[in-house]
Amino acid sequence: MGGFDEGIFLYFEDDDLSHRLRQRNEQMILVSDAHAIHDVGNSVERSALARIHRHRAKAQSEVYLRRKYKIPFKPGRAFVQSLAKASFYCLTLNRDRLLNTLGRLLGLSEAIRNPTASGYALKSDRDRPVR
Repeated sequence: MGGFDEGIFLYFEDDDLSHRLRQRNEQMILVSDAHAIHDVGNSVERSALARIHRHRAKAQSEVYLRRKYKIPFKPGRAFVQSLAKASFYCLTLNRDRLLNTLGRLLGLSEAIRNPTASGYALKSDRDRPVR
């Protein structure tokens, strides 16, 4: 199957692997008694700017995956919906959701401006996950 797709950053790796398995007519197996420990939030820093970057990357990965597998998606429509959500979060003073939505708006706007982009590109060391 190959390794992870470098166009996907932190999110949607499992979706990509599932699509690749399906394309190869491989069987996916559910192991219901498997357990995993997820150290939530420790792969990225926790500042407001980092939160915006994380949700930007998530939006970019989503758009990239949808384009890669030709899954219907309208980034312009998603942008307008996110803009409405951002307005609501401003009015209700919901800072956390506002930061998340601002990141999504950035990721979607980049996808709209550059529809042939090939996934997430790390712009600097600041954008790299903390290990």
